[in-house]
Amino acid sequence: MISYHDTSRHNNFCKCTHSSSVFTEMDEWGYWDVCNDCHKPIEDTYRYNSEDYLEEIMSRND
Repeated sequence: MISYHDTSRHNNFCKCTHSSSVFTEMDEWGYWDVCNDCHKPIEDTYRYNSEDYLEEIMSRND
């Protein structure tokens, strides 16, 4: 899992000119699009989870 808050990853974004495909990786606050070729996050694709989703996570007892 790639954490948005892991600062070592911020300088380690995908540099591929043409990615064959992307997949999504989630952390506790949101999710990235990740290059399927180099397995690095694609810059500026981090999206925070919706407020409804965060409320659901916060209300869990697990």
